[in-house]
Amino acid sequence: MNLKDFSKKIGVNPSTISRALNNYPDISQKTKETIVKLAKKHNYNPNKSAQFIGSIKAPSNFKVLIADKISEASYKIFKNNNITVDKKFNLSEEEIVAIISKYDGVVVRSSTKITKKIIEKSKRLKVIARAGVGVDNVDVKSATDKGIIVMNSPQSTSRTTAEHAISLIFSLARKIPFAHLSTINKKWQKELFKGVELKSKTIGLIGCGNIGSEVAKIAKSLQMNVIVYDPYLSADRIESLDAEKSSLEEVLKLSDFVSLHLPIMNSTKNIIDSKKIKLMKKTSYLINAARGGLINEDDLYKALSKQNIAGAALDVFENEPLINSPFYSLDNIILTPHLGASTVEAQDAASIQISNQISDFLKSGSIINSVNMSSISGTEKKLLGPYLDLSYKLGTFAGQLTENAIKAITIEYEGTASMVNQDLLTRNIIHNLLGSFIDNVNSINAIEIAKSRNIKISTLQNDQPSEYNTLIRLTLTTDRRSRSVAGSIFGGQSRIVEIKGIKIDAELGNFNIYLTNKDKVGVINSVTQVLTKNNINIATFNLGRVSPEGEAIALIQTDQICDEPILNYLRKIKNVNQVKSIVI
Repeated sequence: MNLKDFSKKIGVNPSTISRALNNYPDISQKTKETIVKLAKKHNYNPNKSAQFIGSIKAPSNFKVLIADKISEASYKIFKNNNITVDKKFNLSEEEIVAIISKYDGVVVRSSTKITKKIIEKSKRLKVIARAGVGVDNVDVKSATDKGIIVMNSPQSTSRTTAEHAISLIFSLARKIPFAHLSTINKKWQKELFKGVELKSKTIGLIGCGNIGSEVAKIAKSLQMNVIVYDPYLSADRIESLDAEKSSLEEVLKLSDFVSLHLPIMNSTKNIIDSKKIKLMKKTSYLINAARGGLINEDDLYKALSKQNIAGAALDVFENEPLINSPFYSLDNIILTPHLGASTVEAQDAASIQISNQISDFLKSGSIINSVNMSSISGTEKKLLGPYLDLSYKLGTFAGQLTENAIKAITIEYEGTASMVNQDLLTRNIIHNLLGSFIDNVNSINAIEIAKSRNIKISTLQNDQPSEYNTLIRLTLTTDRRSRSVAGSIFGGQSRIVEIKGIKIDAELGNFNIYLTNKDKVGVINSVTQVLTKNNINIATFNLGRVSPEGEAIALIQTDQICDEPILNYLRKIKNVNQVKSIVI
């Protein structure tokens, strides 16, 4: 018997069967056990069933690969959380490919690259962790596609990188490296190395995240004026930093020191080129302790050679290590070998922070500092419990009812639902919606998979309570129609309160029958007779209708799965239009 035949036999869609037999966490334990029993009964894929039965119990011990050197204190954290650690440094891509299937997590610094090839060969991998800020050495897209969390530890190095940027500014202002070289060469050139004070000077920050904000704070303590170009920075944040928000062009024109604090991406690559440098004052300085590639290095070299700006300091480069650079010939540039996060304190802090994050994620599911998923603490996850349950049921329910290709998904959050972590709930809804008919979809890659299928996703918020204090409505648009299902929370329990605009109050159990009919006498009696004759016990029976003799719906919770023959009996009842088995 193949999957299609088995699906038809038991009245459960193939994706739900596959997810249950593979022990997906989004399928209830009761449903998993029931499908395993039915698989055995019908001789469907007994090896997989046996494999599943043996894996029902979650592993008590996780395994993490440490691919780059981290603080010794980190290993104690893993040990205290019953997480096994393997230290294997300086591995090639092929060497990692050969062993990656054994690990639930992997930790890297900046040396080891986690490539698409490595990710594709992983079987258990749940998290890739970068002890530090940049994740340039991780294929985030491939990780996202496979549902693997990618996290970093930005707070651990923010201060130390900011201090390095400020150190470079001091060094430029007082010409310290050049004076040092002159002095050790037995020269005494005081007049040549006359510097400038930082007090009252203007520093322009291009990007003002964690590190940029720290630079701003230090600069203000030096009595500098701070102007910022950052389109994503709120007015409140600007005010708290006592800074002024401006355009990129104005920042370049007005600043005595320009410091970059941006990630490298298509939109920021070569953000500083010859045209931008021409906007700067001839007395100004350019500093980059963020990412290589933000500055067009050829353009900068020409500008420094012609003294179009006073000087520059670079800690990062487009190609590292820096070898045979034309910058070596200049006497108005300071070069350091990517030292931004290289302090004893920062290295230890990054290691400890990332070890705690991985441990919390593997043990409790909390997600902190993820670059491909919204963060959620263990406490927040507990508070969101009823909403996560509701979003799971809405998505699963709608997915199993959908028979046509989806063109658009609209999710409305009303009342208190509009005030919680909607990104997480949206991902959960779409994950379970698409998971009903697409394999290998998860909360991390759900939105990306939807977009790849040209499905338009919209979310709406209304913080004003209406009929319900809290409500989530999911609307699916196909080529044929738009259909919606809505749910609310009562006493901490999720309930379905509306289907296709028809009011209903129903609890979804593990096994349910969804039935639509014309509201006529005798339909309910006939339905209960069919179920009774086939030894199907009814747990709950909930009804809703548009009007007398109009369209009506029923959600029937049962104690066991109704297989296809029973569903066919129900479909033959007069005035019954549609019958579906819904497995949660």
